[in-house]
Amino acid sequence: MPKRPQRGKFKPKTPPLKERDMAVREAWAREAAGQRVPRGTLLTSFPSMPEVSLTRIQITFNPDGSVEIPKYEETERGDLRVKRNVRVKDASAAVRQTLHQIESIGREMKRLDVAYSRIQGVHEAVYDNWHTYNDVQKAAVLGFVEKTAKMLEPRKGKLFERHKKKAIARLRMAKEFLKAENPNAAVAVMVGAANDLIARKNVLIKQKPFLERRGKSIQREKSREDKTLYGVLDRVFKIDAALTGPRPVGPEERGRIATELRTFAQTLGERREKELKQCSALVRSAANTIEAGKVGRTLPKIRLARKVIVETASKSTILYPERLAWLGRHTDLIFRKHVVRNQLRFFADNVEYWLGKARPDQIPKMKQYLVNLANVLAGARVNSQQGKIIQASSLFEQRNIAECIGALEQTANKL
Repeated sequence: MPKRPQRGKFKPKTPPLKERDMAVREAWAREAAGQRVPRGTLLTSFPSMPEVSLTRIQITFNPDGSVEIPKYEETERGDLRVKRNVRVKDASAAVRQTLHQIESIGREMKRLDVAYSRIQGVHEAVYDNWHTYNDVQKAAVLGFVEKTAKMLEPRKGKLFERHKKKAIARLRMAKEFLKAENPNAAVAVMVGAANDLIARKNVLIKQKPFLERRGKSIQREKSREDKTLYGVLDRVFKIDAALTGPRPVGPEERGRIATELRTFAQTLGERREKELKQCSALVRSAANTIEAGKVGRTLPKIRLARKVIVETASKSTILYPERLAWLGRHTDLIFRKHVVRNQLRFFADNVEYWLGKARPDQIPKMKQYLVNLANVLAGARVNSQQGKIIQASSLFEQRNIAECIGALEQTANKL
């Protein structure tokens, strides 16, 4: 009985990469729908990506206002699982981080495409022409393979993606095979490196729906919270106007205002921010005094609560023009400075994202918003800071984002 040949002893030559169709994601994929695909099989279809439920996107809003968002890693089966939770300072920062990650996926996909095309080209050259190359040409091929491997390495830190690790190792293995004048082994290893890049690309394709849904979920929650907070703030302004109006407030209306204030106190008590939780007790105390008919003692409490709400909201959302106009008339200069400082920092943190998403007709409005912030500081003896904000608005209009952010942060630190 003849001996069974050893595995891998009589391997056929690997055809050039160009003969495989990239449009159908050619390539010795490790898995399809959880089942291992035999090496060398050309896949003509891929299983559809599973739907990502929002319940699987574990987002935690902490009592201190910070948000914990999940960081994913790939499992051996090719699925994604939560590796750890990353804490960011607030919902706006979580949205920005998610959008940066989505953009980085796009950039990495482009780098993978470039690396794949390079491997494809050198594979074809080695397969067809290695035996005809002189020493100078062979040295150029070796240098090209090494540069392709370095292109996949991170600029800083360590590389954690296992598919890219394997691709780099295989490219350097191919380089050693070429040095040993073994082009057949080299081209086979290059095919493996190309398949590793395709596998990494598939991981990125899976990650993108998670990130997009995570961003939308955080934005939806933040929008709901902002709407609720501004609803409370608008009603507090109306209650102040009713209590200071020419018409006396009767017992029935006082009872209605007290009920409304208790509802606001409950809403503020459910917020994560420590300042708003403390403000909840102040609003509840105002409800008790107005119910007892002590309007004079109620007004200071309502106005102090209003200041707390405005200052807290200014850290994480944009104040609309009516509230900026009210702020500019406020007699408490320190309060005005604090709110403007918060708004400048919030604008600086988000300006790059806003400018990327803004329509042409929104750019003048955003510039006018900065001008309005400068006007809020009128009479506060900070003329140099006002001038800096006006300068930042001009830089924003010119789309000089780096200098605009620098000017805003410098002004905020001096207020």
